[in-house]
Amino acid sequence: MALRFRNRSAASILALLLAGCSRGAPAQSAGLLARGTESPSAGTAAATSPAPSTVRQAGATLPEEALGLFPAGAQVIDSRSVGSGPNGTLVVLLALTGQPAASAGSMPPMAELAIVSKTPSGWRLAKAVIQSFAQAPKLDATVQIDHVPAVGLEYHTGANSQGLIVVRNNAVVFDAVADSFEMRDLNDDGSAEVIKSWSPFCQSHVASPRLNTVYVWESGSYAPATDRFPSVIAQDTTSFQGAVARANAAQTTPAWSAKDKACLHDALAYLAELAGNRTEADAQYAQVKRLAPDYDLQTIRTEASR
Repeated sequence: MALRFRNRSAASILALLLAGCSRGAPAQSAGLLARGTESPSAGTAAATSPAPSTVRQAGATLPEEALGLFPAGAQVIDSRSVGSGPNGTLVVLLALTGQPAASAGSMPPMAELAIVSKTPSGWRLAKAVIQSFAQAPKLDATVQIDHVPAVGLEYHTGANSQGLIVVRNNAVVFDAVADSFEMRDLNDDGSAEVIKSWSPFCQSHVASPRLNTVYVWESGSYAPATDRFPSVIAQDTTSFQGAVARANAAQTTPAWSAKDKACLHDALAYLAELAGNRTEADAQYAQVKRLAPDYDLQTIRTEASR
């Protein structure tokens, strides 16, 4: 899934980072920085006459002076200019193991996301954060969040999961792992929403339809607000209604258990609540109780509220 961004330049974009294949995996120190900490070299320029850099570049062409700010043996995976004029800012994504970005069957490299700025006195490292075990990290262009440029980074954590980190005004404002993510201005208000697609595991991850949670920027942070987007609710409702029909079909294999069917009806009850249809929600809850009296009604709501 590619994030849909509108290319915009900005005078300054802040640091982001890669999350690991398990959420909250500890950053590898190796003299580098963990999430959200300031680089010891922040605000310091590269040496006036730096030794030739051993940092490798894959397609990107960065100034030798800027490369001298990065760890020896690193490889530049991608870089984006987010500044304008002679004093620009670069967002640089690096692999720190001295190996190319992860490929199928290989161990993902440790990665660093660095922010470097060109000043009259030379290139400076403004921020650096690292994380291990992020598969196929991808640096994306900028979006607008409440008229302020922000940058997103997507990565994979396994066959069925993807992570998204969004940074705005020097802070990580969104950081989560799910099936997939998209950033899009759904209501044309000039501020990108985050759409998280995830499986409630009705029968299995693959068999279950996906639910979509929409996060809006409000009062300085992203918060779930799917109930404001009826088209998203209607789309998900149609998917789960179709799944109920398939689950009840005699020829369906493997057969759906009563608890698995209850999960589908619970999703429909949750969607009916979002749509403000109390009558339909109560009818779906009655189906859940009939099929599986001990079914946990909090599972879907807990994930949707994260």
